[in-house]
Amino acid sequence: MRLKKYIIPVFILVVLIQIVVPFKMIWDKEKVLSQGKIYRFKTAPIDPNDPFRGKYIRLNFDTKLTRFPKRDSTFKTIKTVYVTYLADKDGYAQIENVYKNPPAHTDYYLEVPIAYYDYHPERSNLILTYPFTKFYMQEHKAPKAEKVYRQLTTPALHSYATVSIYKGQAALINVFINDKPIDAYLIEKNEAVSKE
Repeated sequence: MRLKKYIIPVFILVVLIQIVVPFKMIWDKEKVLSQGKIYRFKTAPIDPNDPFRGKYIRLNFDTKLTRFPKRDSTFKTIKTVYVTYLADKDGYAQIENVYKNPPAHTDYYLEVPIAYYDYHPERSNLILTYPFTKFYMQEHKAPKAEKVYRQLTTPALHSYATVSIYKGQAALINVFINDKPIDAYLIEKNEAVSKE
């Protein structure tokens, strides 16, 4: 009898959790998009054997964003760092600094996992892995995007991802090829092929 008394409150609690958690995730992402600072993260050429997995492009980032010189052996034991960015002369994000704790002087920093710490007395680097390496697309666009993205190793094409950053969180906004959103680039490329 006592068990029946708790079934309804527990059921209500479970339902509330299932409603609140997704809304909290959406709220957090919207906050990052509306209050965050947008950076252009230059992408690196991808492994041509495995660029697409299902409905998303796997993004690799330029080594200037994934490797940061830091000669401080105390970073060996840290799993996550807080990174601030600056824009270079071409408008691409570059790492300004890496901190062990959230920086108090700015809201525009990102919490980034450390893949490993390459420590040497003369030269040491933090190797970073970003939490936004998948750019999801509509399924029917996937094969075309795969083909175009494979061509990014050619010097004529350059790509970057726009990312909004706010208080440790990030929201991946879009991927650009030659300064055009990937969707628009695919449409333009498709029209050019159909005219040939």
